[in-house]
Amino acid sequence: MLTSALPGLTDWTAQLADTALPVLRRTWRRIDVLTQAAEETSARDLATTIASDPLATLRLFAFMASHRQARQLTEITSVEGCVVMAGVPPLLDDFGAAPQIEDYLHGRPEALRGLLRVVRRSHHAARLAWLFGAWRNDHDPGALATAALLHDFVETLLWAVAPDLALQMDRRLREDSTLRSRVAQRAVLNVEVNELQVALASIWQLPELYREMMDDSSARHPRALLVVHTVALARHAALGWDNAALPDDYRALGGLLNTSPERVRAMAEPQQEGLRADVADEDSPH
Repeated sequence: MLTSALPGLTDWTAQLADTALPVLRRTWRRIDVLTQAAEETSARDLATTIASDPLATLRLFAFMASHRQARQLTEITSVEGCVVMAGVPPLLDDFGAAPQIEDYLHGRPEALRGLLRVVRRSHHAARLAWLFGAWRNDHDPGALATAALLHDFVETLLWAVAPDLALQMDRRLREDSTLRSRVAQRAVLNVEVNELQVALASIWQLPELYREMMDDSSARHPRALLVVHTVALARHAALGWDNAALPDDYRALGGLLNTSPERVRAMAEPQQEGLRADVADEDSPH
């Protein structure tokens, strides 16, 4: 577990690239149940479990990259497609051996709560990305949802492997509402999360589609911009629906969706209520 910042991007990338990607305990337990009934477990059953956990989803794509065959010409971007390609038994074995986030953060309830806040926010962003993608008749809103779910994977991973540093950043941002996230990141980590995320996404060979959508600094395509602004909306909404940055998010998304900011807000707010019901158990460390 890291307790102090590394010198820069190269060091951070090397450190995190060698990290065994953990999953939530509830994900591990569901995988265990599926393993006990392996002969009856379908690709959809396993995909549904994996897709509920951002770091499990990341682990799946990293697994696929490490097992990619030379004759495979196209990238698979759906979670279920990956499970079908890899096969259920090998993935049950891989995920059964995955470390559990709660073990990493044993005795650190504040850090676990911080991590779960990011997971909830990622779920919210994924819901919104699917909704907004469907609104604009995107050919694959599910890919937008997966991109939004994965978008903050480095932040999630930092809570698991460097909780002291994640807490420092969180406190700085809460104490100074005018402080930009990237300023706090560089002050605490000596690196910005976005550049670290781009480097790791390349090392783990995430599908090019997702690499484009999670690089905020170079997002130009409307689909990538939709994900970037949706993730920003979810981030700001997590601080309260009266957050001062939300009107800008509504306007940006309204432009992409060819609708009014008021309509964007009307679509977005009910999703948060549904999310609370779906993930009410996440605040528990058990």
